Amino acid sequence: MRRECVPPNDFTFPCVIKASSSLQIPVTGKQVHALALKGGMISDVFVGCSAFDMYSKTGLLVDARKMFDEVPHRNLATWNAYISNDVLDGKSLDAIGAFKEFLCSLELGRQLHGFVIRSGYRDNVSVLNGLLDFYGKCGHIVSAGMVFSRIGWRNVVSWCSMLAALVQNHEEERACMVFMRAREEGVEPMDFMISSVISACAELGGLELGRTVHALAVKACVEDNIFVGSALVDMYGKCGSIDNAEQVFGEMPQRNLSGALFGDCRMHGKPKLGKIVAEKLFELDPGDSGNHVILSNMLASAGRWEDTTLIRKEMKEIGIKKNVGYSWISVKNKVHVFQAKDNSHEKNFEIQAMLDKLRGEMKKAGYVPDTNLSLFDLEEEEEKASEVWYHSEKIALAFGLIALPPGGPIQITKNLRICGDCHSAIKFISRIVGREIIVRHNNHFHRFKDGWCSCKDYW
Repeated sequence: MRRECVPPNDFTFPCVIKASSSLQIPVTGKQVHALALKGGMISDVFVGCSAFDMYSKTGLLVDARKMFDEVPHRNLATWNAYISNDVLDGKSLDAIGAFKEFLCSLELGRQLHGFVIRSGYRDNVSVLNGLLDFYGKCGHIVSAGMVFSRIGWRNVVSWCSMLAALVQNHEEERACMVFMRAREEGVEPMDFMISSVISACAELGGLELGRTVHALAVKACVEDNIFVGSALVDMYGKCGSIDNAEQVFGEMPQRNLSGALFGDCRMHGKPKLGKIVAEKLFELDPGDSGNHVILSNMLASAGRWEDTTLIRKEMKEIGIKKNVGYSWISVKNKVHVFQAKDNSHEKNFEIQAMLDKLRGEMKKAGYVPDTNLSLFDLEEEEEKASEVWYHSEKIALAFGLIALPPGGPIQITKNLRICGDCHSAIKFISRIVGREIIVRHNNHFHRFKDGWCSCKDYW
């Protein structure tokens, strides 16, 4: 990306810094931090938070504390990273102190709110917009709503701040209602407002409202904005309208590296379109193994084994290696690492017994293995089912069920994206065993509970 002179943005930096953290290479993380600082991006709360988390997880605690102190705006994610890293480092008292400090920062904001009222600025729209943004970033959406309701003459910033606060706090339905109220009051939509409400439509699966907002974007001449375009591609993809996603993507005057349309093709089984998108991604970043692997897996799931073999051959010829998939789980301060088909663990007999038990109970509950996700050219359906059953995350989960106390949550970390069959299987297992299961992979957290996942089946 740097060689192609594509400038990194506030989305690129957190991803690369997170990758440096996962690979335990703080030198690279520091270099990316320096680039963010040079480019004026380090003041972004998400860039700063990712840099702090990287320093914490790679053991550079002095740098981490310095980074935390320099973050100008600490949102809920920043405080969560600070507290969770203290807990992981065995610093329980520091974690409690940080939590108290977080409460104090919120309290300071409330005190400032009181000062604003006493000083006669209660009707100043700029001050109230700042308070609205503060409460939204602190996760206090009720307080944000109260401030918003008391703004007598709301400007565009007021509406945008309220929309952002709702979307950030997963109140997508309310965000759509606020947007409709803004339209009723004659507020002209701008790019930020439109991209926010489109993101809300994507999470709700609100295709019809999304189409209406798309029409407003065209009318307002902001459909060419990179953020609006990306949000539209994501919304149409999540709503299952791949043709519209492709059309919007094709009409965008410039395209960033967000691999949205590619993910939608993988999710909805569109290998032909996926191959076209992949070729464009290869042009942008020919050395990214992830894009090659996703395309290879997509073609394999469609049974196109010759194309799959060709992609793997091309990867080998240009020196791209597919990372080996691992899943790991921590039990009693010891990390247990598993690969697919792993039978080397000292508790292997118990693990296999648990897998067999789960398989039987899941079959009774209606689980059917997605054998399209078997990445080998196997003829027998039973062989394919066995192939997907012994993925590393399932083995790690079985170990967690026999090694961790009953009832508590189980947290698994994976270096690669979770596959569709494992995602489906863990939903079934969470309901069967009555436990919360958290799977963290290279892009997202998945929180499984009672047969549902926090990602709403889009990952």
